[in-house]
Amino acid sequence: MNVLRPLFLFIALIVITMVVAIISGCGSYRNKTGQNASITPKDRLDEYATSRDRIVSADAGKAAAHYDNGQKAMKDGRLSEAVHEFTAARNEQPQEGKYVDALKTAQAVSGLTRDGANLSVGESRLVRQQSPVSGEAKEIYSGSADSLSVIIPGDKSTGSAVIAAQPPSPLLARDLGKGADNEKLGHAPIRHEDDRPLPEDLATLRENPFIRTADAGGDASTFAADVDSASYNVVRSYLTEQQRVPHPSEVRIEEMINRFAYQYPTPTAEDQHPFRINAEVVACPWRRDHQIVRIGIAGETLGRRQRPPANLVFLIDVSGSMSPENRLPLLKSSLSLLVNQLDERDRVAIVTYAGEAGIALDATAGDQHRTIRRVIDRLGAGGSTHGSAGIREAYRMARLMQTRGSETRVILATDGDFNVGTTNHEELINLVRREAEAGVYLTALGFGMGGGGDARLQQIADKGNGFHAFIDRADEAKRLFVTQLPSSLVTIAQDVKIQVFFNPAEVASWRLIGYENRQLRREDFNNDRIDAGEIGAGHTMTALYEIVPASVHTEANDPNPFIANPRNERVAPTPFAGDTLLQVRLRYQPPGGGTSVLMEQTVHGRDWRRTPSADTSFAMGVAGFGMLLRGSHEAGSCSWELVSDLVRAGSNDDEARQEVQALIQAARRIDR
Repeated sequence: MNVLRPLFLFIALIVITMVVAIISGCGSYRNKTGQNASITPKDRLDEYATSRDRIVSADAGKAAAHYDNGQKAMKDGRLSEAVHEFTAARNEQPQEGKYVDALKTAQAVSGLTRDGANLSVGESRLVRQQSPVSGEAKEIYSGSADSLSVIIPGDKSTGSAVIAAQPPSPLLARDLGKGADNEKLGHAPIRHEDDRPLPEDLATLRENPFIRTADAGGDASTFAADVDSASYNVVRSYLTEQQRVPHPSEVRIEEMINRFAYQYPTPTAEDQHPFRINAEVVACPWRRDHQIVRIGIAGETLGRRQRPPANLVFLIDVSGSMSPENRLPLLKSSLSLLVNQLDERDRVAIVTYAGEAGIALDATAGDQHRTIRRVIDRLGAGGSTHGSAGIREAYRMARLMQTRGSETRVILATDGDFNVGTTNHEELINLVRREAEAGVYLTALGFGMGGGGDARLQQIADKGNGFHAFIDRADEAKRLFVTQLPSSLVTIAQDVKIQVFFNPAEVASWRLIGYENRQLRREDFNNDRIDAGEIGAGHTMTALYEIVPASVHTEANDPNPFIANPRNERVAPTPFAGDTLLQVRLRYQPPGGGTSVLMEQTVHGRDWRRTPSADTSFAMGVAGFGMLLRGSHEAGSCSWELVSDLVRAGSNDDEARQEVQALIQAARRIDR
């Protein structure tokens, strides 16, 4: 054993020497000259820096390429593409100031859509970005087709175009929950809900939210057509006569928009449908990166002699509540205007109601203007209202007057105060619906109403296959019964429904502006038993969608890793040929009912216009006006100045449209 001990020590010494040699070898490397050197901490930092420089160099190259593409897009006036390229450059190198400044400039200039601020070669424009809260100018940019630069804040150069600062879209921001005032954290505080009590029988109106096309059922929007215009006149009455803003639920944006006529292409003799669909895509004025799709529907027009004979029963409220000047006296002058437009083919009867219903005029030829006006002039107010009894008597008279090939209609004129006798609302609605199915339509005209009467008359008119209007002054009566007479008396289609399919490859999310109380289920579109809206001869109808293009969309919420929820997984869609954004579908029944007819039209991304048409600019201005009156959470950077500019750009020499400017200024004064 003692003999072997030196051998073991010798072997151990050899092993230790080998291990030391191996460790020493692992700690060395051969450099380019073939000499060995030991790695030090500095060597490792240098090697990391070299690798990092290679990555940064690659990122810089990508960023420079995106920047160059953005510059070219700006020179060509392609602002959306410029924003996309500058965003990519900034994301590659967020620390590079010129990429950040270029992106801010492109975003600011692209917001100037209301005055056609798309850049052309050699054009220069100053842009002052304004805080929506303090109103102070934060930064001033100068953008041109040839150069992009930042001007020192506070520059007093003249000719600058002022736009409101665009807050980040809720769809593009991370969801951090709600703050103390129920606002989204990271966003400007929202306006509080109007705490005034709702007018009698007026339902709360909840504005339409944004819908993601990737969500179940989110790829389609379905609603009933609506050409009512009462809400605009209600708003006008509040602002001009009462000097206060209406309750948000009294502001129906679609009725404010559809109060005006639009120059949409109308059907010709060669068209197989009584409608034409017209669409336009423009940049959204109140939200950067969003777009507005304006869908316009125009009905066929009829000349005075082309319209069918009309059998009209005037159902007139002569109760005591109708005595003010803006009620029965205005009603009498309004109906006299209508009587003057009738001829020998038409027939008129008059039924009055107060404590009980009575026949003031039996069926009389329409050309007997003096006789009819004499009866109207003798009407006086007194007693309490028994509206349902009057409607029953009016329908009985209308049935007796009904003939083949004629339009039979009851025209109800009231302040909506049904307060005596049988006032079962459901019974009244069922009566109106049954008579409409039998071909006797109902038009509801309100005079001097409160919100409750407005809501009741709207529902009655909807079920009666007619329309609802609020007449607050003589020129409104002239518009309805003289200027737009055929559309007021002749229905060209009933139960008109609109359905829009969105292409998920192009549209990340969307919101229908207005039409909150006209929403239908998806399956209702093909169900002919579901009641919808009516459109008269020469009527135009406008719908605005605010859409978020898929190219700028990012999910707001991170998925929960512990919950499997396949419904929220975004499936990569297959792009449609031709860059299709959406498909508009319209289904309607002929007057009197029958099997519905379908018409369709696609809207493409190439339908985008740099400068909105006058009609689209005006419609967006009125929509923005309505959102401000409502205190909408979706108004973005909308302001009184912005909506005024949009309305002005779309008014031209139209006196009716120019009136909206005065209402905007009145609302602005009240809002201070």
